[in-house]
Amino acid sequence: MANCSVCNAATSTVKSPTYTSSEMQRVVGNGFTPDEATLTRWMADQNITREAALADWKRRVETSSTDWLICANCAARAAQYRRSGAEQKRLPRWALLLIGAAALVVIVLIVNALIPKAQARSLGGFDLDRAAVSAIAFSPDGSLLAAGDVEHRIKLFDVKTAKVLLKLQDHAATITSVAFSPDGTLLASAGKENVVRLWDVKTGQLLKTLAGHALAVSDVAFSPDGSLLASSSYDKLIKLWDVQTGDVVKTLEGHADSVTSVAFSPDGQRLASASQDQTARLWDVSTGDVFATLSGHTGGLTRLVFSSDGMLIATGGVDRTVKLWEGQTGKIARTLDGYTESIAGLDFSPDSQQLAVVTEGRTAQLWKVKTWELLRKFQPREDFTFTDIAFAPDGKTLAIANLLDVSLWDLAKTP
Repeated sequence: MANCSVCNAATSTVKSPTYTSSEMQRVVGNGFTPDEATLTRWMADQNITREAALADWKRRVETSSTDWLICANCAARAAQYRRSGAEQKRLPRWALLLIGAAALVVIVLIVNALIPKAQARSLGGFDLDRAAVSAIAFSPDGSLLAAGDVEHRIKLFDVKTAKVLLKLQDHAATITSVAFSPDGTLLASAGKENVVRLWDVKTGQLLKTLAGHALAVSDVAFSPDGSLLASSSYDKLIKLWDVQTGDVVKTLEGHADSVTSVAFSPDGQRLASASQDQTARLWDVSTGDVFATLSGHTGGLTRLVFSSDGMLIATGGVDRTVKLWEGQTGKIARTLDGYTESIAGLDFSPDSQQLAVVTEGRTAQLWKVKTWELLRKFQPREDFTFTDIAFAPDGKTLAIANLLDVSLWDLAKTP
């Protein structure tokens, strides 16, 4: 239990919605204020006028840099201000209906004229129980999508119906990574805590808790044969776990700062790692030795991914660049720059012909690998920022996570 950031009432940290600071500012800007009972209490406690209490409230919202936990009562009141401004509230109901109908007609005409085919559909939708999605992954057959969020939950969605099949809730911190085993029977997950969890995908049962890291785990990845699980951590270490026994097979040391991302090569013989020490490394899985250090970024690395043919490694960092490296030698092949935010997510298409990139802002792009032509830019919903990206196993769908939900883009139907 915790206290509501608005009215201070006791509320559940699991069931109550969390608002980001930017979202609270927008909601308050549209006219949301605490209820009369709360305002009256503030006035009495501080011996101030109503105007002073409201001014104090708005200042607190504008200067906050943390998430807002809101009880069900305040959330129900705030919900109406998410999409409507104060000016709209003052309009009569008939005027709102007329404006809405006219806007709908205009939207339909524009969509039919410019984008005749559907582009994206939503997993999760817009509801009071939502939380910012922080990590996503498709199952090997593409039928499921796992989405971890900042409220420590993992949801397993049926991709076809968009229904939530399971909720996994044993983590105690923001989810940082989710990964399906190659046969699709297991899900590995990591959060901003020092353990890795293994789940039965069919039942949602927690099978194993892998403890061994001293600090938060940042990423997890299964080997292609499913026998090993790699985990990276803020403790500067990488651990290779035996999936069957849960034992540590090897601990890889060498990075000088937090390790942020790991990925196996398609043949399973190499492991790539990215770190805040501004380098990526290629490791020999059988020996645990480093055979290449990838240097070139001017800031810490945030993400790393292997192409499915093993020919390229993509890395992204806080220096706002994406670098492409030869998968066998670790030599630099290309740099994609011009971004205005740190790189949040990377993924190669299953045929290795495309690279998807999202930043920690509002940029999501699709690149053609051979020519490095920019094929597509994706627009976020409302003012929400992107957090992760993943190709479906068939390469026909691209999932993009943001602070609202997960959008599924049909690439065959998008220009």
